[in-house]
Amino acid sequence: MNNQLTAQHILFGSVEAMLAPETLSDILKRRVSQVSYEPFSSSDSFSGSLLYNVTTDGERLVLKRSNPAEDWISIASGDHLCRSVRIWQYGLLDRLQPHIDHVTLAACHDGAGYAILMRDISDGLFYGKAVTLPMMHSLLDALAAMHSQFWGDDSLKDPELGLCTIEQTVKVLWTEHCERYRHDARAVDYVTKGWAALFDLVQPDVRDALQALVANPQPLFQALAQFPATLTHSDYRLGNLALMSATNQVVAFDWQHAGYVPATICLSWFIMESSFFEIREAIAEYYRQQLLARLGQRFDQAIWQSMLALGCLVEVLRKGCWLALFYVMPETEAAEREEIKQVIDSYNDVVRAGLRWL
Repeated sequence: MNNQLTAQHILFGSVEAMLAPETLSDILKRRVSQVSYEPFSSSDSFSGSLLYNVTTDGERLVLKRSNPAEDWISIASGDHLCRSVRIWQYGLLDRLQPHIDHVTLAACHDGAGYAILMRDISDGLFYGKAVTLPMMHSLLDALAAMHSQFWGDDSLKDPELGLCTIEQTVKVLWTEHCERYRHDARAVDYVTKGWAALFDLVQPDVRDALQALVANPQPLFQALAQFPATLTHSDYRLGNLALMSATNQVVAFDWQHAGYVPATICLSWFIMESSFFEIREAIAEYYRQQLLARLGQRFDQAIWQSMLALGCLVEVLRKGCWLALFYVMPETEAAEREEIKQVIDSYNDVVRAGLRWL
């Protein structure tokens, strides 16, 4: 299905205009008389984004500021337009409801970059919570619903959206980009050390295969391009998800890696988390069933195994260096290091399985 893309939401010209009491009164559909905001984190994870608490007459909101010209992940993934804002501005995130809520209320673009205003969903975050099987099924149901909604929708190639291509998705953490964000010495150090650690941790034949793919990834890109593409979050993991207990509503945020790529690239990022290591095959099968139920005859089951195998191979090329970095960091606790090592050890078979389809 192809849909004509038009802007559905306006961008404010400044944070001050967006957070003005009269503006928030319109956005929140209630009277707002006082607004204040202050940073509650020096940075958003390992990117250059800044997070702020916004307080409005007792209600808490969250403001995220980012500058694609300075943020190293934006630079590495070619995110010149702030795709997190674009997919909201053009209504793609609205089309995910009711399956996924994006919690974005407004956004702005000013001289300092972009800012996104979001509802506070702290109560639904997974930090410190055990993930039950029904919770996991809710997250996978939502993921399959998103992928089926945009399955084969080539309007998502529109450059105005700035979605990640296959190449941008796969190569986001590759060292070839380091020169472009050399101003961020910490990021350069992390990426280079992570790849070195990964090559040390995997078995020799897998190391050689990964190095060959990095030197010439075109066979992989060509194989992936044969599969149907869809809208992907591409960072769909517990840290970027919430499940609201009162409504069972799935919330996904941090859409910086959003792409128009094969669905299993998004799925593999989720199932290869250390939290799900022991049941990743069952998770993948549950997702496949949900996708089939939604797509029917549009889903070619004959390509599923190759899609999944190559999606998991991409996961190694995307996240492998990051996990290896945490494995060698001295501050990583022993229990976490052991979990990471299990996942990295599994990469040996994952890479070998993926190579069979190239």
